[in-house]
Amino acid sequence: MAVIQQTKTHSGSPGIHNLEVLSSSQTAQSKSGKQYLNQLLQITGALQTTLEVEKIIETFADEIRELLPHNSISYEYPAQDIQVRIGEIARNSCSYQLVVCGQSLGQISLTRNRKFTSRETSLLEKLLCCLVYPLRNAMLYRHAQQAALKDPLTGVNNRVSMDDVLSRELHLARRHSTPLTLIALDIDKFKQINDTYGHLTGDYILKSIADTIADCIRGTDILFRYGGEEFTIVLSNTGRNGALLLAERIRKAIENRIFTSNSHAIALTVSIGVASADATDDKESLFHKADIALYQAKSAGRNCVVVHEEAPAA
Repeated sequence: MAVIQQTKTHSGSPGIHNLEVLSSSQTAQSKSGKQYLNQLLQITGALQTTLEVEKIIETFADEIRELLPHNSISYEYPAQDIQVRIGEIARNSCSYQLVVCGQSLGQISLTRNRKFTSRETSLLEKLLCCLVYPLRNAMLYRHAQQAALKDPLTGVNNRVSMDDVLSRELHLARRHSTPLTLIALDIDKFKQINDTYGHLTGDYILKSIADTIADCIRGTDILFRYGGEEFTIVLSNTGRNGALLLAERIRKAIENRIFTSNSHAIALTVSIGVASADATDDKESLFHKADIALYQAKSAGRNCVVVHEEAPAA
């Protein structure tokens, strides 16, 4: 069952109005029910042609424009950082909170220069009933897509996501002639932790390491769990020196932290490789360079940062 809560009327006075979605049979019982039903079915059919949230809102605005003229329609869903705005905001607004099966689907607002009448808000509530289920399906699809790109243990991006992001960032770096650097990080002697304390503690360590790295990086840096105990960080618009400073900050933060699990105090270190992209790099070659530097850091005794050096020209 869907509920639409009116949060602000056209006059600006606050209020709450709950509207339950009627079934087709209930709607058809009134004299005007069949006409409404045909309109609603037409709109619902149009909304079900896509699973893209932005396209659904755009389609909804187009489908209801003749029935309910408006200057703009805005949709916000903070839980998934979605904001859609179509048209220019006008003086008078009518806003609703959308809820289906107890789940909030965000807020939608219509604006125009003249006030909305009570008959029009009643019509809008019926029209919004067409929107909530296609919108919920789009949200579920969007969530599934995002979940497929996340590591379920640490919550950071996974290897599939890294491939896509690295390709995109390399393209942008070349297009704008900006630096791009990749950091590869591996937890030292992680197998011993699993063998000594068990896999639950190992999982806790992985999550804690991810959290520690996340505390060190900027909002524009992108963290991935590449596999096992290995993490990578894509640093856009960042050259070798900036990446080296960040890598050292991460290394020291982990070295100086005591990880506690089941009353066990565990000291950890990480080895880090850093590689900057050049004009010939693709995602595979850039990762290979960072991985070589990481291997060199481990060979040098671990708990250190190594920057990949290009071989001198013959």
